Amino acid sequence: MGKLSEVFAKIKDKVKSMSVGQKIAFVLIFSIILGFIIFYTSYSRANKYGVLFSNLSAEDGNLIKQALEDKNVDMKIEGNTIYVPKEQVDSLRLELAGSLTGGSTGYELLDESSSFGMTDEQFNLQKLRATQGELERTIKSFSQIKNARVHITPGQESVFAKEATPAKAAVYLELKPGTKLTNDNVKSIIALVSGSVGNLPKENIEVIDDKLNLLSKGLVDDEDSSQLIGSLDKQQETKKAFDKNLEEAAMEMLSLAFGKNNVNVTVNSKLDFDAKEKTVISYDPNKVEASSQIIRENTTSGGSAPAQSPLDGNMNNTTPDGNGGTTSSSENITTNYKVGETKETVISAPGKVENITAAVIVNGQLDEATKEEVKKLMAGVIGYN
Repeated sequence: MGKLSEVFAKIKDKVKSMSVGQKIAFVLIFSIILGFIIFYTSYSRANKYGVLFSNLSAEDGNLIKQALEDKNVDMKIEGNTIYVPKEQVDSLRLELAGSLTGGSTGYELLDESSSFGMTDEQFNLQKLRATQGELERTIKSFSQIKNARVHITPGQESVFAKEATPAKAAVYLELKPGTKLTNDNVKSIIALVSGSVGNLPKENIEVIDDKLNLLSKGLVDDEDSSQLIGSLDKQQETKKAFDKNLEEAAMEMLSLAFGKNNVNVTVNSKLDFDAKEKTVISYDPNKVEASSQIIRENTTSGGSAPAQSPLDGNMNNTTPDGNGGTTSSSENITTNYKVGETKETVISAPGKVENITAAVIVNGQLDEATKEEVKKLMAGVIGYN
């Protein structure tokens, strides 16, 4: 430290002994040397790093950053680009490439880019990319999905409805190891994509997995038929449950008389599963006067008139006055009656019993009286009148 102080003291004395011109030259030379040292240091430091990955999404950038920190690797981050020492670029890139998830860019794509100066076609393309990215993010949030890609072909609009073409979409799914998608899962993904894109019918969406299996095959086309089949299956299950309840009730009653293992009962019912609505309108025969209107007219005219009997018209009388003229009067009576009306709407719930048949097998010989008792018992159980 003392030697360094002596050196600075000698330099200081030397500078003091210089002329003004020498001092200026010394300062210039010193500034150039110092600037060169700073430039060289900065250049060497900048040249030390190489690009590991660029254009990373926030998700991928965080994964790579965490991996480098775990390995204690010196790194530099500028925007969405990560730098590491040049000699480590190749090895780290090979090692960490598998960690990238291909993060999707969503609506922030529209926030980052200004629409000023864009054509309509360019803006629609940006919007399409943003929609694809948002769908990919949503699909990747499902527990079975490791990665997803969505490709949308927009529909062509036209002022003529017949010439407009609907949009199409393809969804690629990479599943997590050991997971599997059910048909309902695939239908949910199809509904998600269809609802997020205008004029995109469900039948125009194809879903494939990383093993090239077409997961959406027949799902949309068979949706209506499957609903019908499901409804028929439910009706059959209802009928079977109804028959079984009657069989068990009959078996319980007959087993008391003949023993549990000596009786077998089979019931077959016919149920009407059609929902019916009936409207009945009835009228009250007793009429009620709602309104009445009476119009009377009196007309007087001069001159002679032929004699006319008051009975010539039902509602018109004409009589001569004392001056040789005539006086005419008429009366019009209108009466409105209100008829009472009752409107009743009856809705029949599906499942009405139309017919029931039952067969009973009893182990042993039965006389006619016992057979009649069994018939009466079965009629009571199944509700036969």
